[in-house]
Order: sequence, then structure tokens, then C-alpha cells
Amino acid sequence: MKIIQQLDTTTIRQTVTFSASPERVYEVIMDSNKHESLSGEKASISSEIGGAFTAWGEHISGFNLVLQPSRRIVQAWRAHDWWADHYSIVTFDLCKVDGGTELRFTQIGVPPHRFDGHSRGWIETY
Repeated sequence: MKIIQQLDTTTIRQTVTFSASPERVYEVIMDSNKHESLSGEKASISSEIGGAFTAWGEHISGFNLVLQPSRRIVQAWRAHDWWADHYSIVTFDLCKVDGGTELRFTQIGVPPHRFDGHSRGWIETY
């Protein structure tokens, strides 16, 4: 019998509006070169469902769960210093609004000791 330990985690929710089209916002998140130009760090991002990605060099890794171009991205996401085999679920919902795109971001399953840094990091670097 395997015992599974339930881990205490937190959720990050943020909404921001960009003066860019949903297509452009989607591309910047999902295209390796455009993502690198945004973050200033190496990224390798598959455009396939089930495909793997890394960002911020090797600091972040995961895989794509749902890809709806210009509308939605759902990824299993982890930082290199998290608990072994622990992934959070990141959702980017893109909605066209006057003058651009509203991005609703949710990340569930964040280790509590990383909440402040990740929450601030999403705002400061993306």
C-alpha cells in the first residue's frame, strides 16, 4: 500500500490587460524566441499538447495540457527547487477587449514558501 501525503499549497490569481491582440499575447507565451525576448532567459517551448517546455533557463519546466491558440493555455508547471515530482497547474485565459487582451492567470498548487516570489515574479517579469 502506498501512502500519499497531501501537501498544503496556495493559488495565485492575477488579471492584466495588454495593448496587444490575443494572437500576439499567445505567441509571446508559447514561442520560444519571443518568450526569451520577454523574460531575457533561455526558453524551449513545445507547441504540442503533451509537449514539454523549459523557461528561465532550466529553472522552470513542465508540459502543455491544453492549447487553444489565442484563447487558452493550460500547463503543468514546476520550479526546479519544488518538492520532488510536484507540479502546479497554470492557466492563461485570453479574452479580446477594446484596445487589446485581458489575460486572466491562475496557478494552483504553488508551494506556500514560493507564493510571494512567484506572485511577484509573474507581475514583474511578464
